[in-house]
Order: sequence, then structure tokens, then C-alpha cells
Amino acid sequence: MLWKLTREAARYKLLYVTAILATLGLTVVNLAAPRVLSALTGVVEAGTISLPVIRSLALVLLGLYLLRVLFRFLSNYLAHKAAWFLVGDLRGRLYDRLQSFDLGFFHDKQTGDLMSRVVNDTRDFELLYAHIIPELITNLVTFTGVLVILLSINWRLALVTCFPIPLILVSMGGDGSRAYYNGGYVEAAPFLQKNTIETTGAGDTFCASSLNYVLEHGIQGLTEENLQEMLRFANGASSIVTTKKGALRVMPERAEVEAFINN
Repeated sequence: MLWKLTREAARYKLLYVTAILATLGLTVVNLAAPRVLSALTGVVEAGTISLPVIRSLALVLLGLYLLRVLFRFLSNYLAHKAAWFLVGDLRGRLYDRLQSFDLGFFHDKQTGDLMSRVVNDTRDFELLYAHIIPELITNLVTFTGVLVILLSINWRLALVTCFPIPLILVSMGGDGSRAYYNGGYVEAAPFLQKNTIETTGAGDTFCASSLNYVLEHGIQGLTEENLQEMLRFANGASSIVTTKKGALRVMPERAEVEAFINN
């Protein structure tokens, strides 16, 4: 059945191919835009303001956003156009088929039921060709692209993300943090600072400290003491960040965090 539909849809292959290419382009743009934005943020945070570099990155980012609008329009419009053309053809062929039956076929059939078969049932193919297939392609390409990016950044951390989540961390700000692990959870008190300036980067520091602990100690067989140690260190590191302006550039070193939490 699906193969026959595919042959029917082949007459609109130009529309489908263009829509698929636009979908792939949209996915690539969605993956590239955060990298450009990250580079732009890094230039600003570096303190050495270079207007030509910032202007170039901003123009690239603007171009990517415009391409996103174009690709999304082409993907949605062309996929829907081809799908409705296909539905129209199917309805015409189904109606012609009904016209070829003898009067005995219609003796015990309701007109509403027949119209529902012609109009409503064929409409479901629009959902398949205009929504399900494009979204399936987008999700597969996005997953592959994100996996490649993660592998290029840190292959060990990328492999960890491919497994079921064995550890869930919750940062609760002034209420401390919590770790869910192996059917239970552990909490750690916060390090509240009187000279807090801003909380920018506190969550990033908490996550980075926790991930560093997992990379060093592994994720298997963590005890309650291990979880407490990890949360305490992450809370301390994020607390230090709140006393400074900035984010990545003011993340503390290990020695600074250890001295802070020990005092």
C-alpha cells in the first residue's frame, strides 16, 4: 500500500525533493546558529572588543536567521502543496472507482459513509507526507548533528548522554541542590554569600563541576558520601561565581573552591 502511494507521489517528486532539501537546510541552520552565537558571546566576554569581528559574526548570525525563515517556509509550503496534490489525485481516483460499481453496491451503503471515505480518510495522507515524514527527517538529522557536535567537543561525555539517565541533578539556588541516584536522593546545603553581585554563570558552574566529578570518579557505584562531596563542591563553585561579574571567565579553579568550602 505504501509503495503504491509512493509511486503516486513520484509525480510530485520535485516538490518533495525541494521540501526535503529545505528541511535539511533548516536543520543545519539550527545547528550552526548556536555555534556562531557562542563565538560572538566569547568575543564579547574576552574583553578585547573587535568591532570588525563582532560585525562579521552578527551578519553571519543574521544571515542564518534569514535562511531559517526561508527554509522553514519552503519546507512547510512545498510539502503541504505536494501532499494536497496527492490527496486530490487520490480522491479523484477513489471517486472514479466508486462510479464504476453497480447499483447493488450502493444498496446498503450510506451516502455519508461513502463521502467520509472519499474526503476524510484520504485527508490522513496529507498528515503523513506533509508532517510525519518531514518531522522524521528533521529529528534524525538533528540527532545525528548534535551527536557529531558532542563527540567533537568531548567524546566521553557524548557517550554518557547516549545511555539512560542514571543521575539527575537539581540546582535549587538558595535552597541548595539535590541529586537523584539509584532510586534515592541526596541533598546539600548552599553556600550563601553576603557579597553576591549577580547569579550569571552559577548554573553553568554547578553543571560543569558536577560533570567534572563524574568524569573523574565515574558514574557507577556512587555512594551517598560521593554525592554529598560532588554537590558540596558544585555548590561552593557556583557560590563563588555569584560574587564576580561575568560567567565563563570567572569560573574558579579547583584550589579556590576547595579552600572556600573548607573554610
